[in-house]
Amino acid sequence: MRSSGKRLLLVSMLVLGLLLGGLAQIAVAQDEPPTEPEPPAPAVRVNSAEITVTQLEEALPKGFTGPALKQLIDRELVRQEAARLNVAVTEEQIAAYIAAADTQMPTLRRAGREGLSTEALKTQMRYQALLHTLMSQFRTRLIEREAKTYYEANKSKFSAGPQVHIHELVTTDIKQAYVATERIKSGEQFAEVAAELSMENKQSGGDLGWMAPQDYHLANEIATMGTGEVSMPIAKGGKYYIVYVKARADAKPAAFEQVKDELVALLAGTPRMNFSDDEFLELLARRANIEVTHEPLQYLNAYYNDLKRIRVCVAGEEVKPPTSVVRLESGHLMIPLKPVLQEMEATLSWIHQTQSLVARSRLGKVQVSVGSKLAQVGLVQTSEIEMSEAPQLREGVLFGSPRVIIEALGGSIYWDGVRNLLEVTPPTYPEDTPGGLQVEP
Repeated sequence: MRSSGKRLLLVSMLVLGLLLGGLAQIAVAQDEPPTEPEPPAPAVRVNSAEITVTQLEEALPKGFTGPALKQLIDRELVRQEAARLNVAVTEEQIAAYIAAADTQMPTLRRAGREGLSTEALKTQMRYQALLHTLMSQFRTRLIEREAKTYYEANKSKFSAGPQVHIHELVTTDIKQAYVATERIKSGEQFAEVAAELSMENKQSGGDLGWMAPQDYHLANEIATMGTGEVSMPIAKGGKYYIVYVKARADAKPAAFEQVKDELVALLAGTPRMNFSDDEFLELLARRANIEVTHEPLQYLNAYYNDLKRIRVCVAGEEVKPPTSVVRLESGHLMIPLKPVLQEMEATLSWIHQTQSLVARSRLGKVQVSVGSKLAQVGLVQTSEIEMSEAPQLREGVLFGSPRVIIEALGGSIYWDGVRNLLEVTPPTYPEDTPGGLQVEP
């Protein structure tokens, strides 16, 4: 009995000790302050302020990923365009590009300004070198094409001055030269004799084409020769020349190649031919099919869709019609006529019975009808001019091919393919010129 009582006493004391110990730990735990989370690590210190890694991570989804994606899209567009045209920049060209940039600002400072490592900056500059090469080649092609278009539309403005059409037979044999002269003067065709005996220009029968008299190397010798005259052999530089003056002209329209350099230099200085990197990248984006599928960045789709919108400006002011300009499968543009012509201050009349629009200005008049390519043009005497497309009614709005209609009213148009812009230059009107739409019964 006594041993049982002792065991019971020991167990009771042990339980009591555990309870007291547990209560003591609870009391100590309650007295200690709660553990606080570790503060976010700083990403950078700016004077006495810190920008934390958490702040940086929170900022990225709010806006920084959009520009990053845009840059990736730009680089892919440039890569595809370079592959399409088989254009590449050499290591020497890239080194020269980086060296040229270094003369303006050291690489390290430029990298710091853009928040990049020097290696990342060099990678970016490789891309920029390729971008500028593509843009330069595109600009050259565009200027030459515009120069050719302008020349074709204004041939009468280009004159080469006095011209002479020269045929020439060349030989180093004096006897052969005199034999050739006798054959020609006895009635044989100069071209046939030259094709047989001349040591130069055999395939063309000695035909050198039209040129300015002073540009011919025997200018003094031909100065007194008449049209249709054949010279005796002329010795020069160890050769003998027989010259045939086929024709002369006081003034002759200059060939495109004769005025190309002048036109290219003229066009190269115009504002529309000096476009930025961004404008060239927008041109590439406009030609591509781009769709952003990542939901937080889908707002960029609105930008890429708007790039494809064709804008119309009249006298430098954008016209915002309720219906967009249409580009047909043929490539021709169809514009909503009423708002554009009204902006030109033309007077408009709609003839319901014939579905025709009549537009008048002080310089001209034009009538076009739905479904007909023929435009009736002229204020007094009317003539028919064929348009590239027949006017169409689209949801009650009349669309038409712009060039013939606008030029008939005394205006002009220019298509700026880089900026997707149709520029309309109206004629000059007095302030009281009427405008608006009138409906004829």
